[in-house]
Amino acid sequence: MSRHLGIMVLVALGLLGGGCSRVSLVYDNAPFLTGVYVDHRIDLAPQQLRGWTRALQEVQTRHRREALPRLIALLDGLILTSERGFVRDDLACLMRAAEPVYRQHAELFVDATAPLLVTLTPTQRQRLERLWRERDAERAAPADPERERRKRARRYIRNLGDWTGPLNASQQQLVRELTAAMPRSQPALDAYRASQRTRLMTLLDEGAGEARIAAFLHGWLVEFDAMPAALRRDGERLTEQLVTLAARFGASLDATQRTRLLERLGELRETLQRRQREQRAIVPLPCAG
Repeated sequence: MSRHLGIMVLVALGLLGGGCSRVSLVYDNAPFLTGVYVDHRIDLAPQQLRGWTRALQEVQTRHRREALPRLIALLDGLILTSERGFVRDDLACLMRAAEPVYRQHAELFVDATAPLLVTLTPTQRQRLERLWRERDAERAAPADPERERRKRARRYIRNLGDWTGPLNASQQQLVRELTAAMPRSQPALDAYRASQRTRLMTLLDEGAGEARIAAFLHGWLVEFDAMPAALRRDGERLTEQLVTLAARFGASLDATQRTRLLERLGELRETLQRRQREQRAIVPLPCAG
């Protein structure tokens, strides 16, 4: 589970690095944009697209009401931790606080996805499988472990630089050293994901209904009930290493980098808060003690 939390944080930062106006555009139009993308890739029938767009709109309404307040509270915790100087215990607390936020988003994903999956025709399922293969090929880890480490380090350096401004030479070396120690679990993760997709397609081929598909997705993406023990251990190691990276990198920031980071985080918080519109639930600040 911890592996998924670490990945969630990194992916979110990477996606949101495009700017607050981009976040607003994508969030406000998420049902439409998601429907158009999926329609383009697997060629939905008009009634499928209409029905799924309604489901996406309902899930987005729930996200504004239920998930955004907790996400904003988590971001507030990150801002406070940054202001305090990236204390390791604070960062570890934030990682633990991210777990229920991840689970909530995964549950919303299941609720949005299951209604569409059960309507797919055999031809559409084949297109979906082809799309998965294409995406897997794009993000596949290099066969050479050393090349994989260099690629991972470049990715972290780029993503961190989006938030703090350019990293200096010593910071880049720090990132290279710490990311080199991260577990090389991508091949095992790819195999696990492929196995779960095969199980999903088997259920769809057998004519499983929405409730059964939703239950399978919940077990896979929320509970991780079929995740191999080795991957779980790798996830725990990755979480510890992410906390170490955040603490040591945070301590290395100069005044300009720290100011830029806090400004970016503050802008993102304001953007997400505006997305709540009239629904302003108050969630306790995590790790504020």
